[in-house]
Amino acid sequence: YTGKINMLKLGKDNTGISVGGEAALPFYSFEGEIPNKPIIAIEVYDTKPSDWPQVVSKYYSDVFDDPVKWAQKSISEYGADAICLKLSEINPDAGDMSPEDAAEITKTVRESISRPLIVYGTGPMEKIAEVMKKISEKNKDSNILMGWVEEDNYKTTAAAAMAYNNNVIALNPLDVNIAKQLNILLTQLELPADRIAMDPSSSGLGYGIEYCYSAMERLKIAALMQDLS
Repeated sequence: YTGKINMLKLGKDNTGISVGGEAALPFYSFEGEIPNKPIIAIEVYDTKPSDWPQVVSKYYSDVFDDPVKWAQKSISEYGADAICLKLSEINPDAGDMSPEDAAEITKTVRESISRPLIVYGTGPMEKIAEVMKKISEKNKDSNILMGWVEEDNYKTTAAAAMAYNNNVIALNPLDVNIAKQLNILLTQLELPADRIAMDPSSSGLGYGIEYCYSAMERLKIAALMQDLS
């Protein structure tokens, strides 16, 4: 291959970790360099989940009410490489948390852990964009990974990522062409390509998993073949 995957830096200083950068398909290190191992992020909620079965919730029931303790336990006991903070309370149908409050929670969690932070919200994309703008401002120069941006709603979050040196998750519906187009739109805004993490999303069991894997594989092969989008 003549190309390679962009390398993305998460976190800063002693919490920093790099992902990507490979010049070969997974496990094919004999064909090219694979400088960074995959990482595992454990998801932490901003509120106690109401729909978890007891067989799962028993492992976190003592920290459900505190995302900081939840994140710390995920690292100290379960070895998380990164923490993924899910802001479900920003959804107008769930709690309608303000962007300011969401940014403060995010900052508190980030400052309490020794691992990189990923953060995403649920609800209308317009609300998510405003929340991510405030989060990026409150967590300047932190290299956090913010989600999501989509083809129809990317400018606010991307601009905030550029202004405050953070990263974005580019979401697409398992569509290679849309994924490429979104990358083009983001880089045309002058967001560096090494601040973009592509998320082709995922699907259900059976055929869905095969379709999902194929889309990811096509995206990776395109990059390795020097498709700059």
